[in-house]
Amino acid sequence: MFFRDILFCLFLDFVFRKIPLILLNIISQGNNSSVWTKLKGKHVIITGATGDIGRELCRGLVDKDVKLIIIGRNEEQLKRLKDEMDEHIICEMFVVDFNIDSDFAFLDDYRDVGLLINNAGTLLKGPGFYLEEDDDPIINVNIRSTTKITRRVLRGMIERKFGYILNIGSVSADVPFPYLSSYAASKAFLKIWSFSLYYELKDFNIEVEYVDLAYVATKMTKLKPIIGVIPSNKIIAKNILSSFGSTYHLIPYTTHLILICIISYIPICVLGRIIEYVHRVYNLNQRHEDRRTRSRQVLTKRN
Repeated sequence: MFFRDILFCLFLDFVFRKIPLILLNIISQGNNSSVWTKLKGKHVIITGATGDIGRELCRGLVDKDVKLIIIGRNEEQLKRLKDEMDEHIICEMFVVDFNIDSDFAFLDDYRDVGLLINNAGTLLKGPGFYLEEDDDPIINVNIRSTTKITRRVLRGMIERKFGYILNIGSVSADVPFPYLSSYAASKAFLKIWSFSLYYELKDFNIEVEYVDLAYVATKMTKLKPIIGVIPSNKIIAKNILSSFGSTYHLIPYTTHLILICIISYIPICVLGRIIEYVHRVYNLNQRHEDRRTRSRQVLTKRN
């Protein structure tokens, strides 16, 4: 009787939570072409444009009839990306370090922004003990600057009663993430903030979507692409641009969608212990590697 009740509860969860999530993502992908029709001739802003995913998002716009604004902190990389984009579409660049306070007032000159992609984010070095972690950059980049640029762009969107905002998130927002606690917390903030704005701005014809990603092969994650499991940044960028527009919770990669559904059924106490062990082993191995590197450097100097 007890197990039957559990199975019934799981069935209800699947019917009323998982199926709607899956259907919304399918519908959003089907309606995506109409989104680009509405965005024709408008400005698209991409933050963190020189990062792996950001760069591919920019490249994915070359065949769209939009004007691009790229924002990043590395002026040299930003200039190279702008030169590449200039061959295909109108592109402007702004050098902004999201770790340093900015009011993004320069965006007031652009009154026709149709899409803002908040892609800027930082993970720092990887898994590490909380007391050894400086969480100020994470809070500044992942939260404070993201909310500030959104607030600045939203003013024009509300006046025109039109716009799309995509906030790039992480599956770490849904689970305990020991040794990366501040990063996971910043993504949890981004998730609830996005969901809340989705309903708050619905009457203004503004779509705010949280883009949920699991493991992606980027320099930040240091992972290699595995077909069907770990997508490249190019595939993820392509999927994002071809599927947003009609859902508050966008999961642009099928394997990630399946993984997120499965994770929701695993007890938090089990997930927390598994992730803690994996991150602890990684952190210890990284410390040993750093120690060996420093030792080799000392020996090299002596010789």
